[in-house]
Amino acid sequence: MTTFIHFTIVGLAMGMIYAIMSLGFVLLVRSIGILNFAQGDLFMLGAYISYSLIMQLNLSPIAYIISAIIAFAIIGVVFMYVIWWPVKKSYWPQAPIVCTIGASYIISEACRLIWGNAPLIIPSTIKGSINIGALTISNQYIAILIYGVLVISAIYLLYEKAYLGLILQSATQDYMAATILGVPVNLTIAITYVLITLMLGFSGYLVAPLFFVSQNLAGFQVKSFAGAIIGGFGSLKGAILGSIMVGLIESYSAYFTSVYKDAFIFGTLLIVLAVRPNGLFSEKNGK
Repeated sequence: MTTFIHFTIVGLAMGMIYAIMSLGFVLLVRSIGILNFAQGDLFMLGAYISYSLIMQLNLSPIAYIISAIIAFAIIGVVFMYVIWWPVKKSYWPQAPIVCTIGASYIISEACRLIWGNAPLIIPSTIKGSINIGALTISNQYIAILIYGVLVISAIYLLYEKAYLGLILQSATQDYMAATILGVPVNLTIAITYVLITLMLGFSGYLVAPLFFVSQNLAGFQVKSFAGAIIGGFGSLKGAILGSIMVGLIESYSAYFTSVYKDAFIFGTLLIVLAVRPNGLFSEKNGK
């Protein structure tokens, strides 16, 4: 039983991280109708920036939070204007997606040049651990769980229940109509980018103490994408539940093998696509 509890807590924590990344995919699709394949690299960049702020500049927790919010927000706005803005009116609809793929390589290589190839160590947000029988669980997983619940709840309520969320999604539904109605479309899109980079940046910081700060963190994107598809792409609820499923599957499969964990995840993805191509929790209205 203690082993089951251990794997469940770890799986839920990682599922929260995948869910936040999946929400980033869905929010951008809802806002401007494109996929961002640099999602994992923004997540990784958040970890590297956090390392510099905490370990190199020795900022206090409050100073770190304020500095990180400013840094991640600037990154979101710059990403929007450099990657999406020049090709937003392109006749080739795949152009913005290709640009995000290029951005992925640029961010990865920039991190390599600035911080090097060696994995970097960052201290835990909540030091110490809890004991469950003979098993020990790092308090960092608890920090991730708390952060995940707060962020996911806030984003879900914003986009599903609040009027502001409808405004933020209006651009992709009808850009011209939204403009005519007085919706500041460019501002709403910028807000969406900022929200996404804030979520990804702080998520990268929370995961870094468990997996080190390295280019490998960008690989989390693949599992979050799998979670979004399993749940039902385009659905916030689907992205959340599908990603939590991925986290639990990954954690439970580690009991049997540490080498083929990904095979369990993507095997599940193939089964879901064969049985329910639109995802387990997809809805007709896409919400």
